[in-house]
Amino acid sequence: MKKKLLFALVALLTTLSTQAADGDIFTAKTVEGVEMTFKVIDEAAKTCAVGANSISTSTSGTVTIPAKANGYSVTDIGYEAFSGCKDLTNIIIPKSVTFINDYAFWNCHGLTSIIIPEGVTSIGSAFYGCTGLTSITIPNGVTLIASYAFNGCRGDRKSVV
Repeated sequence: MKKKLLFALVALLTTLSTQAADGDIFTAKTVEGVEMTFKVIDEAAKTCAVGANSISTSTSGTVTIPAKANGYSVTDIGYEAFSGCKDLTNIIIPKSVTFINDYAFWNCHGLTSIIIPEGVTSIGSAFYGCTGLTSITIPNGVTLIASYAFNGCRGDRKSVV
C-alpha cells in the first residue's frame, strides 16, 4: 500500500511540476526551422506571446510566426520580439495575433513590406526604425496605433496603405 501511495504521489508531483505557469518561457520552431522563444500569457486560456529577442539577430529571410506553439495560441508579438533582426526581410503574422507590442520590430532594416492580419486590434511603437519599410497593410479592425509606431521608417510613404 505504501509503495502505491508513494508512486501516486511521485506521479502527481511530476505532473504538477511540468505544468506551465503565467510568465514561463519556452521555445518552439517555425516552419522555416527557426527556433523562437515564447512567453506564457495565460496558462488557463492557453495563450502566449512571441518573447523578447525571440530569434537570433542574425536570422535572415522570411520567418513565419506560428498560430500555435506547444499547445498555446500565439496572441501577442511581445516587446522587442524581433528587435535588431536587420536581415529579416519578411514576417508572416498569423490571424491569432491581436496585439503587436512596442519595439517588436525595432531596427528591422530589411523589412520592406508587412501585412497585418485581421484580428490585430492594437499596434504599439512596433516598427520603430524599420528604415526599409515601404508598404504596410493595416486592417480596419485596428483601433489603436501608437504615435511612434512607424517612427524612423524612411521608405516611400506614398505606398504605405
